[in-house]
Amino acid sequence: MAQHTPGPWRVAGDSENMAEAEVIDSPTRCIAWTANTFDESGEASDGGEIVTEEDIANGRLIASAPELLQALQLVLDILDHKEGR
Repeated sequence: MAQHTPGPWRVAGDSENMAEAEVIDSPTRCIAWTANTFDESGEASDGGEIVTEEDIANGRLIASAPELLQALQLVLDILDHKEGR
């Protein structure tokens, strides 16, 4: 059996105002975060990092990992059943 933090996971502060695209399972626990994009356009007030739509999409993909694993396990169970294992 997999040894990971059970889902559901979600992207915290999924908006333009967030500091990072954090993947969390509760308000106090971060599972992962995406690397923010360096602001080459000068839009960030501090000239540092910004969170782009790609960063948020990457966070959403990571957050879907528990559901993707569950779906893959279901497919394997179906295939095993069809093959008589």
